[in-house]
Amino acid sequence: MPYEWRTRTGLIRSRVFNAIPVSLILALIVFFFLAGWRATTYDSAAAGADTLPAPETVAPPSPPPSLETQAQSEISGLRQEVADLDTQVKHQTLVSMAANDKVQTLQSELMDAQKKILVASTDRDEAIRKISELQAGQQEKTKDLNVVCRALRPGIAEPRGRAPAAALAVCGATPK
Repeated sequence: MPYEWRTRTGLIRSRVFNAIPVSLILALIVFFFLAGWRATTYDSAAAGADTLPAPETVAPPSPPPSLETQAQSEISGLRQEVADLDTQVKHQTLVSMAANDKVQTLQSELMDAQKKILVASTDRDEAIRKISELQAGQQEKTKDLNVVCRALRPGIAEPRGRAPAAALAVCGATPK
């Protein structure tokens, strides 16, 4: 009896997959999976192939002598560069240490100078205070002298000249 194709409305089917039974599709998938797995884990010794010689009998190919000498010269060149860089680093370290010592010396000199400035400033302030005290005292004595001179002026101005010479010199009066 021939197979009759029936389709339902709204259902799209592929004719090839409808013709092949599902069990055959699953069997093919399993077969290809096992064949791939077997190919990746294939052991040549088990299949009867000749075994490869042991690694002890096979020597690695020796590099040409030019590569060996070139590598040696490159290594010695790199060692020389490292030594030169080490010398430069040591020199820069010494220069840096000398500069740090110089900076510390300058900082200590600056601190000493600041202390001297502070002492000089306090001495100046003390001298200004003493000057202002002396000026105040001089003004007070000048006032007192003016009062004395005003009191002595009538006696100095007398024509008889009885005023002492010191009073005349201090008060600035001239005898007549």
